[in-house]
Amino acid sequence: MKLDVLDVSCGYGQKNILNHLTFSIGNGQILCILGPNGVGKSTLFKTILGFLKLQQGKILLDNENIVHWSVRRLAKNIAYVPQTQAQPFPFSVLEVVSMGRAAHLKSFESPSQKDLAIAENSLDQLEILSLKNRIFSELSGGEKQMVLIARALTQQPQVLVMDEPTSNLDFGNQIRVLRQIKKLARSGLGIVMTSHFPDHAFLCSADVVLLQKDKSYQTGAFDEVVTEENLCKAYGIHVKIIYTQDAQGTVIKACVPVLS
Repeated sequence: MKLDVLDVSCGYGQKNILNHLTFSIGNGQILCILGPNGVGKSTLFKTILGFLKLQQGKILLDNENIVHWSVRRLAKNIAYVPQTQAQPFPFSVLEVVSMGRAAHLKSFESPSQKDLAIAENSLDQLEILSLKNRIFSELSGGEKQMVLIARALTQQPQVLVMDEPTSNLDFGNQIRVLRQIKKLARSGLGIVMTSHFPDHAFLCSADVVLLQKDKSYQTGAFDEVVTEENLCKAYGIHVKIIYTQDAQGTVIKACVPVLS
C-alpha cells in the first residue's frame, strides 16, 4: 500500500487553506502532521476522507486516484479516528466497535457472527477485550480513545487517519495510545496522525509534515524537521531540544519550551 498526496491544495469552497502539499506514506509507516491551530490539519484530513472537494492536485492510493471513489470504497481502505465522540445512547463497547463493519454490510444488514469476531479481534489486538461488555459512555477518556481506534481497525483499512489521538488524555494514557500506534504500524498499517506535541514524532520515530502559518511546510524524517529553528518559526516560541537515554542506552530526544 502507498498513499500519495501530490501537489494538493485544499480549503472550503473558494477559500484556500493549504497550498501545494506533497507527501507519501507506505505500509508500516507513521506520518505525524504538526503545526499551530488554524494551519489546515483538519482541513487536510477532511479532503483525504472525501468530505471536502480537492481544489488542486491528486490523492492516490496504490497509484489510483481516489477522488471519484464512493464513500463505501473509501471507508474500506481509509479509516478515521476522531479526537472524541459523544455517544448519547447506552451502546456497549462491542456494539460501538462493530459499527466499523458498516462499510462491509448491505443497507439495513446487521453485523454477522463473523463481523462480531472481527470486532472482538480488534479489541484483543489493542489489549482491551475485557471492556467489550462495558457501556461506552461510562468509560474513561483513555479507554474511549482505544475503543475508537478498535472501531477503525474493524473496518480492516489500509490507512488509519487519526486526528490528535491523544487529545484530552493524561500523560500516562498518551503514552499508552502512542505505544499502540507504533504496534499497529509494525503490523503493516500506514498511519497519518496529527498532534500538538512535537515530542510525539520522536516517540513514534515518525516522518513529519510541519505546517507553517504562511502556508509553507517542511517534510521529512523527524530528526530533519523537528528542529529548534523550525519549531520556533511554526509556533512563535523558543524551544530547546534536549537529549537523554533510556535504560538500554538509546538516545531519546524531547522538546522543552523556553519561557522568556
